[in-house]
This record gives sequence, C-alpha cells and structure tokens, in this order.
Amino acid sequence: MSPIEPWPGASNSKNFILAVASLFDGDFSIDWIQELAKTKTTTMLMLLENACQEKMLKKKDLGIFCFADSEIKDQMRRLIPNDHRENLHKKIASLMINEAVDNDQAIMAAAGQLIHVVNNDLDGCRILNDAGDRYRQRGMSEKALECYGKAIQDLKDKTGKQADLLFIKTVMGYSKDRLSLNTPETTVSILKKA
Repeated sequence: MSPIEPWPGASNSKNFILAVASLFDGDFSIDWIQELAKTKTTTMLMLLENACQEKMLKKKDLGIFCFADSEIKDQMRRLIPNDHRENLHKKIASLMINEAVDNDQAIMAAAGQLIHVVNNDLDGCRILNDAGDRYRQRGMSEKALECYGKAIQDLKDKTGKQADLLFIKTVMGYSKDRLSLNTPETTVSILKKA
C-alpha cells in the first residue's frame, strides 16, 4: 500500500498522525497508522505515548490506542480536508480487509469506512452489501440498513450486468431486514427499481 500524502499544511507531526487515527472507528493499532503513514516506528510510538500523557489518547493494550473523548477525535478529523479524507477512508477500508484475522469483523470495519466515500466502485458496494448481510444476521438492523442504503445509492448510476446483479442482491437484503418493514413505501420503491 502506498503511503498517504500529507495534505497542505500537514507533515508527519503529532496532529497529522492523530488526524489519520481519528478516522478509525473505536480502537486503532499503531501498526495500522504505521502502514498508512510510513512514519518511523519510534517516532510514531513517541507521538502516541505523548498524546496519552496529554490525555488525548488512552492506551488500551500493547500497540492499541483509542481517543480519550469524541470531541478530541472530531477536532482531529476536521483537520483533514474532505478530498484527502475520502482517499484515507478507502485506504483504511483496504487495510481492514487485508490485515484482519476475522473476516466478518474486517468486512464490517471496512464498510464503516466506505460509508464515508462519496461514490464507491463495485468492490466497495460489494463490501457494503456483505456488511449489511452480516449486520442483518446479527440483528443490528440500523447498521444493516445504513450499509444497504449506501450501496443502493452508489449502485444507482452504475451500469452492466455485475452492477445490476449486485443492485438486486442489495435491494433483496434491504427488504429482508425487519426495520425495512417500518417504511413500506421506501422498501417497495426500492424493490420496484430492482
């Protein structure tokens, strides 16, 4: 994976590293940040340890950190320009798929990143659909419908047999979720488009 390019005004400083980390849902690994930023491990470890001392981060385990509060996380996230943020979400999704041991967790973590991408390609839509299926099977309807809805939205302008089949599969998954029954007009409208 190619390293992320710092946006104008950023460098491999503490704010750059923390801004990248802010895009992860929940905990993040120093290895993930290292993979994305290609910063020296000792430099990164020192930055993250200092952020813990400053109460910006909490150390959860060896090499695992999280933000101390959501306000700091949001503040760091806002440092990233929108055009760079979308590219980072794509890279993090790819990292989640390639690095995770548990395939279900990898798919759901990747989908959490792809939700923020403006117009996913077919592979991204496939991941969103797969995550929707996994969330639905676990009874997590709101997350399932969020993933299905994003995939449906992004597939609307795609053409070709693969896109059509994925659109139908995603719409069927959406319609099977128990919460979709609460909005029958929306569900029927989407089914008609399929």
